[in-house]
Amino acid sequence: MSLINKTRKNLLSGLRKTSAAASEYARIGRLKIDLLAVKKELEEKLLELGGRVYQLALKEPDGDIRQNPRIEHIITEIKKLDDELRIIETELKKNSTMRS
Repeated sequence: MSLINKTRKNLLSGLRKTSAAASEYARIGRLKIDLLAVKKELEEKLLELGGRVYQLALKEPDGDIRQNPRIEHIITEIKKLDDELRIIETELKKNSTMRS
């Protein structure tokens, strides 16, 4: 095999490895961005829930807050966001263990 062919083969091999690594880092970057977005949305929902609970507690001190459909809806959304957050965190941990 000539020197040019060996060089070409090594160069192509290096490019494939670099491309795979770049793709993996891009994927991890997207996961981290998704994680931040879900955390922000979760924080907003928790703030909204707190505000609504406070308003209802002032209006109806003896009322059952969970009977309010809006409160129940926000709680359901928070549960979904928590699940989504766990999925993304698990995916990130899985990727970091694979790279180690």
